[in-house]
Amino acid sequence: MRFKITSIVGLIVPVLAASLLAGCLAGGGGGPTYDGTWTVGYVDSSFTQPAAASGVTVICTVQNPLPTVTLVNGTGSTSQTNTCLNTVSGTQHFIYLISVAITTSTSTVNAIVNGVPLTGQCISAYGCAAQSGTKSLSLTR
Repeated sequence: MRFKITSIVGLIVPVLAASLLAGCLAGGGGGPTYDGTWTVGYVDSSFTQPAAASGVTVICTVQNPLPTVTLVNGTGSTSQTNTCLNTVSGTQHFIYLISVAITTSTSTVNAIVNGVPLTGQCISAYGCAAQSGTKSLSLTR
């Protein structure tokens, strides 16, 4: 009887240990995890600076440093504020509300920026991009 119990334990323990290690080493689901903090950059190449009167200078800048988003279960939200300074009438702020979702199994990025959907792909667990027409979003860490 003792031999049978020892044999069964000898077979079960290595199988359970191998299964546990395989799950841990593969990241649980077998793919990369996208949870964590990412730097976000949004650009709309069709953006035009606010009109200025003759002789007035307008300078527009992107938020610096770029905003970050913390993804939990592949999703998160943040905002980016770009600023235009007019030497006569003052400052204008352009706020972009950004929501991101990454599907782990396909590495697909879906984002919405101020109501406009963007779609893209992650090339690794450290870089993703999404776009729609002249609008583009990058995620890096």
